[in-house]
Amino acid sequence: MKKTDALQHFPTWQAPDGSPLSCVEKIKVLNDNFGELREIMQDALEDALLMGCDEEQFRAVMRDLVAEMHNPYGPDSAADTAKGRDARDANVQSDQSDKQD
Repeated sequence: MKKTDALQHFPTWQAPDGSPLSCVEKIKVLNDNFGELREIMQDALEDALLMGCDEEQFRAVMRDLVAEMHNPYGPDSAADTAKGRDARDANVQSDQSDKQD
């Protein structure tokens, strides 16, 4: 498979309930991000191989990187999200009162 062929294949993006996303703009952003990541990761793999890195180690490091990613919108961060929202709302109210003065 050519590099350009791989970039044409995108997953069907799904909502948490398993239903496919239907918003064209959301799908476009996800596909753009996915394509960019795929290109960067392919380039990084090729660089690693050219420099003599073990392919399986490189792949394991990439898997670990994905596993370490943090979901800032997940259930564990609901309190943090609420705190951030409260702080943002307080700033907006403060800005509005400043404009009225």
